[in-house]
Amino acid sequence: MLGDMGSSIFSPSIAPVAPTVTDPVDVLVIDDSEDDRDLYARLLKPGVQVQTVDFASDGEEGLARYHDRPTDCVLLDFNMPGDDGLAVLERLKAIDPHVAVVMMTGEGNENIAVAAMKAGAMDYVVKDRITASVLLRAIVNATEKAALVRKIAAQHEEQVNFIRILVHDVRAPLRGLTGFSDMLAEDLEAGTYEDVPDHLDMIKLSATRLNALVDTLAHYALLDGKMAHEKVDMNDVVTQALDNLRLVIDERNAQVDVAILPCVTGSGPELVQLLQNLIGNGIKYNDRVAPTITLSVKSDGDEQIFVVEDNGIGIPEAKLTAIFRPFERLWSRDVYEGTGLGLAICRKIIERHDGHIWCESEVGSGSRFCFTLPAV
Repeated sequence: MLGDMGSSIFSPSIAPVAPTVTDPVDVLVIDDSEDDRDLYARLLKPGVQVQTVDFASDGEEGLARYHDRPTDCVLLDFNMPGDDGLAVLERLKAIDPHVAVVMMTGEGNENIAVAAMKAGAMDYVVKDRITASVLLRAIVNATEKAALVRKIAAQHEEQVNFIRILVHDVRAPLRGLTGFSDMLAEDLEAGTYEDVPDHLDMIKLSATRLNALVDTLAHYALLDGKMAHEKVDMNDVVTQALDNLRLVIDERNAQVDVAILPCVTGSGPELVQLLQNLIGNGIKYNDRVAPTITLSVKSDGDEQIFVVEDNGIGIPEAKLTAIFRPFERLWSRDVYEGTGLGLAICRKIIERHDGHIWCESEVGSGSRFCFTLPAV
């Protein structure tokens, strides 16, 4: 559904949940004291919570290392020759506004710690009270805070982009309604009626497009609610999706081949919408006399990998990422009608199921939309 392709976008009605650090993190230590660096090396032995530890002896070296290889967390000493910790923190945030920094201070430097937190540090540790557990807790805390801040910032950016594009898309049918209504009024006032049917048709088309956009947005917004996880037979899901698509399948003389599918954990109605969108795309964006769609699956550990493959027009490689942005269209509505939110809905559904969705395609040879779902 190239005209209905988008990406998972903001959820304005739901506050993001702070992620929990489960994978080992990479740590960068910036400290001019060799003794302190040795101490951190002993306390941060690679294991369950720490993957790697890198060291820099001053701010310039630390900034260069972070620029070349950003890490999950930075332990930053406040007292260093040259730029102090606050100055280095400011420069780190110029490289990465959401860098996870733990400021390392001396006993009695609580005011410095407060200043560091105001400047953007995610936590601080008093060196004289340091232990392995204190240090690890600060690293995890800072990393989780930074991840949450990144998520909020991404949602805000997506919200701004979404609203900008939405306003543009709503204005188009509204301009049609206004423009053709004015033409209709002028014709009626002048007593010329030969163009009235055409004006009425265009008014109806504009209203239909606006209504479709509103309906799609309403459906998209409802996906922000809670989802009931249960055992779902994907054979039943695809049957319902094909029933919903029966008219277009018959009109296009399309063939849909489906393998025997497994059960997954998720929401049946949402998965019906997912397959309906993807199979419908394969038929809609297809210039062959008889579009062919195949749905296959393979197991990969705790996941099931589904593939919806078509023999349609395909997607340029440079657009395989862009197609997942909201309202992204490769063709105008005059070529392929659509709201521009079809794949946004698909991606949100998959993300709500803790899965992933991606596309593989070649122009003229068709597309493969792949997605993962948790196995039962």
